[in-house]
Amino acid sequence: MRTRASAPTQPPADLRSRNLKTVQRLSLDMLGRPTGSRVPTTVDYQKQFGVGSGTVQKALAILEHSGAVTLSRHGHLGTRLVDQDEGLLWTMSGRGQVRLALHPPGPITGFGLLKGLQSEFDELGVPLDVRYAHGGEERAELVASGGVDAALVSAGVAESLRRALRRRVTTVGVGEGLYYAPGSVFVVRREDAAKRPRRVRVGVDRSSHDHSAVTAAAFPEDARNVYVDCPYGQVLTALLEKRIDVGLWHSTLLPVPLSAMGLVATPLEDEAAVRALDTVSAAVLLLRRDDLALGRLVERIDTGALAREVEQLLRLDPSAPELQASVWER
Repeated sequence: MRTRASAPTQPPADLRSRNLKTVQRLSLDMLGRPTGSRVPTTVDYQKQFGVGSGTVQKALAILEHSGAVTLSRHGHLGTRLVDQDEGLLWTMSGRGQVRLALHPPGPITGFGLLKGLQSEFDELGVPLDVRYAHGGEERAELVASGGVDAALVSAGVAESLRRALRRRVTTVGVGEGLYYAPGSVFVVRREDAAKRPRRVRVGVDRSSHDHSAVTAAAFPEDARNVYVDCPYGQVLTALLEKRIDVGLWHSTLLPVPLSAMGLVATPLEDEAAVRALDTVSAAVLLLRRDDLALGRLVERIDTGALAREVEQLLRLDPSAPELQASVWER
């Protein structure tokens, strides 16, 4: 159940008792279970937590009396989880903030996804702490090592890391076409560039799975297209310094419009490039495979709400004051 409390829910005073650890572990266990599922018996919890039956019963009573869970008991047929308050359960679990790793600020779709995720976690009553890290591989490793609880990456990055991290990390899709929303990726050139150059110097970030894959589809490396190594964040600078002739650019919040820099952006229209972009464009959250509680919370995210936030921001001009205000309002 998604609660809409007017103020943050607070754990009961009983959580300061000696039963704290059992209540915390039981809260996480309940979070990891779908509503309607059968919950373990008191004996099962005794074995799992290594405590006495009285401690388990006390912890269950605290969860029920606080409103964190609603249980339905059916004698020998067992006990079922009827309802739960995710925010209160999370608070009572002692987990604190959910630490989320994102790519550095800039791409407009990223701002939209962040606003949507913040709203969704607010509605769940779970605090969100955002950290930034370059590269999907770095963010994935932060999840696997426990440095953060979750990371946002593209479907392309998630797939490229699947084999290396499959034993430690799992994926949850949070929106098709949201990491790279339709119309958010462009081909950028200088306005004064030659119309049909004999050789085209193509900027490519080989450290980025997505940039490399889509660039290879849009501008196959051959006698005409010559690749120049260029970190994605330096594509515009490299164009202005005439080190490259063309590069792919993700619609980004800019203090100066591209046109004022003497650059022109055209939609990505090549069929092969569009197909390549489609395969990597979904937004994916990476979680530790054993973090069932967070996994259940993430499954409750309304992906439609995330899509609306992204679409709303993309409708604004990248240099518009309204976009600046909307992005930095939180």
